[in-house]
This record gives sequence, structure tokens and C-alpha cells, in this order.
Amino acid sequence: MTVYYLCNWDSLSGGIRVLYDHVRTLRRSGVDARLGATGTFLRCVWFDHKIAEIPGVDDVLDKLRPGDRLVVPELLLADPSLRHSPAGLSAFVQNLKLVPPDVDWSRFELVLTASTPLFDALRPAIADRVSVVAVPHFLATDLVAPPRTWFAAARPKALINPRFGKHRNEPYLTARMLEDSGLDVTVAERPMHRNDFVRLFRDHALYLHLSYPEGFPGPVAEAFGAGCLVAGFTGLGGLEFMRDGENCLTAEDGDWRQVVRHARSVLTRPAAELSAMIASARATILRYDEATFARRLTAAFAAERRRR
Repeated sequence: MTVYYLCNWDSLSGGIRVLYDHVRTLRRSGVDARLGATGTFLRCVWFDHKIAEIPGVDDVLDKLRPGDRLVVPELLLADPSLRHSPAGLSAFVQNLKLVPPDVDWSRFELVLTASTPLFDALRPAIADRVSVVAVPHFLATDLVAPPRTWFAAARPKALINPRFGKHRNEPYLTARMLEDSGLDVTVAERPMHRNDFVRLFRDHALYLHLSYPEGFPGPVAEAFGAGCLVAGFTGLGGLEFMRDGENCLTAEDGDWRQVVRHARSVLTRPAAELSAMIASARATILRYDEATFARRLTAAFAAERRRR
């Protein structure tokens, strides 16, 4: 069995990296897994991205054989060109808002979701004969820093990271409203390599997360691992591991003014309370490791193959 993951992004997207991780993990587990592309792929600065090695969708369809598996992302779930694929179809959902309203779920034998809350949202709409499996993502071990306590700096540093076109003006309005707060606010203005983001997280006391369509919010996971306190939107995927007042401070999606209030509150909250949240965040994200991810992912395909 060969598993092909189709990617359909024409611009920078963390979702591409997740698909890379699925393919890489399956390969390490002994499964022949590959990527295929629709649209124009761009080189991404935060992970290895070898354009020449990724075949187009027509080439993928020509290579498919009965017994293979074609994994389709949200935007292609209703694509009529995939109806006659000789391979079994699987779906992978990271963003519920991108799922077409007219999806015929009976075409799919396996549906993977990027978090348990996405699983809970999708399961009622999918026939019982279709297997739905939650495979939350993971944080690489090298991104988890030693425990640290809340910064006792005169002006704690706060980071805002406007990424992937998922914001409107919230990052800049948030920064403007915090100008007189006593926080030293940084707005990351350009795409960066993963390691550069990690250094930013470790250099800041607070990360303000203002992105909400994500299936498993990678920046929040990275901030948790770096020992950076998080305040921001959960999105449906963030409900997987973000717990208000326990390991972070949350706001309703789009309520950036509440994020501003949370940011201001850290200047008056007891340092012990903030340090406890940072410690809890680190303990939380350690449960989302690559080994757990690999077990869930390979088990999903193994179970689906036995059913066939």
C-alpha cells in the first residue's frame, strides 16, 4: 500500500508542514507515504520543502493502484476529478471552516481529524460505516525547553505573530492598545524559520495568539514548549489542549480586546500564578509527543486496511 497525501495550498501555510509530518512519520513506521501537489507550491522558510520531489495531482492519479490510499485535504473533498480514483479515499480535516457543505462522506473510508474537538464536530455528520480518527499533532522534543518561571523584568516582553493571512488588523490594534501597558510588544513582521520562532518564544514572557482557524495550533504548542505564557484564541483545534487559567489565558475567537485585557492582567497577577500556568503548559505539551502521534496515525491506517 502506498499512501499519497494531496496538498492544495498556493501560499505559506502551516497545514503543509503538518502533511509533511504525516508523510515523514508514516515512512519511519514502514509505510510507503508520499506527497502530491495541486496548485503552485512555494518554498517554505520554516521547514525543508523540496519542490522538485513533489508530483502534481495528475501524476499521482496515474500512479494510484487498487489498495493504495489517497488522503484528501478539506478544499478538495468535493472535487469531482477524484471520484474515479482506483485507490481508496481518505480525508484529512484541519480546518472545519474549509469543509465544503456538499461533501459526500460515503466516498471516504477513513476521515482523519487534527484534534479531538474536530472529531467531535465532524462525527455526527458522517455515516457510521466511515471510520473517523482524531490524530492531534505533536511538538518536536528539541523544541521543549527546561522549565522556567515568569519573567520578573521591569517591562516583560510580549510577542504577536501575524501569520498566514488568518488575521485582519487584530495584531496591530492589539499592539497599539498595549503601547502604554508596561509590556514591551514585538510584532513579528515576516515569515521565519522554525528555529527563529523558537528563539523568539524563549526570549519573550508572553505570546498573544490571534489566529483561530487552526486544527492544532502549532504556535501555541511551540510557545508552551518554550516556557512562554500564552494568551489568545483557542479556535476549535486549540480546545484540544488550551485550558483557561490552568495552562494559558483564552478568549472567544475574534475577541482581541479580551486578549488585550489578559495581557494587561499579567502585570498585576501574582508571579507564582503565572509560573504555575507556564509549568502546566509545559506538562501539557509533553503529552503531545511524536511517538504518540506516530502510534495514532499508523494505527488508523492499519485498522482501515484490515476493514478493507
